[in-house]
Amino acid sequence: MIITIDGPAGTGKTTVAKLLSKQLHIIYFDTGALYRAFTWFYFQKLNNKDINEQALSVALDQFDLKIECSQGVDAFKYVVLGQDVTMLIRSIEVTEQVSDIAAVRSVRSALIPFQRSFAENNAIVVEGRDTGSVIFPKAEYKFFLTASLKVRAGRRFAEYQGKNIECTLEQIESSIAKRDHIDSNREVAPLICPDSAYVVKTDDKVAEKVAEEMFNIVKGKI
Repeated sequence: MIITIDGPAGTGKTTVAKLLSKQLHIIYFDTGALYRAFTWFYFQKLNNKDINEQALSVALDQFDLKIECSQGVDAFKYVVLGQDVTMLIRSIEVTEQVSDIAAVRSVRSALIPFQRSFAENNAIVVEGRDTGSVIFPKAEYKFFLTASLKVRAGRRFAEYQGKNIECTLEQIESSIAKRDHIDSNREVAPLICPDSAYVVKTDDKVAEKVAEEMFNIVKGKI
């Protein structure tokens, strides 16, 4: 079984996906982490200053990602060429760069097969920007989460504070607004609500409530 959860940044996809995977006793898979890992590798590890096809081709040839399960269904480590980058890929720098990288056709073409192969032998809850529209269009259940920019920025700011990542609320709001524009207007796999997806507004709902609603849909209680 494949369950997809899509939506813009800060709608609670990650938290809700983890909760739902635990309730259903299946694996949580964060596709966005793959693009973050490659973004970190391209800019921070290889020290590229801009995006160009030649540098991307070299980086894709060298890129080696392993996903290691440490504990439970949602505890993964992301390892690039032997280095644990699980925390590094959540930095504000990577967050500001990842949409530009994810919009490149060659990058998406290289990473989508990895995502599909991961799902071949696993029941998963997967979240990202195009999981229901492009990567798993035949998923059994599709969800699309929404929330206002103000609410989403507040959530991301609280998350960063909890991880001791230095930033301001204004930086976060600006970064999310920029990413919304890029994600929704890119030529390759833009952010859209997938066909047949359940739309869930999360502005005034805690993650547990959202996960409960989705669990009930999957279990046929709604």
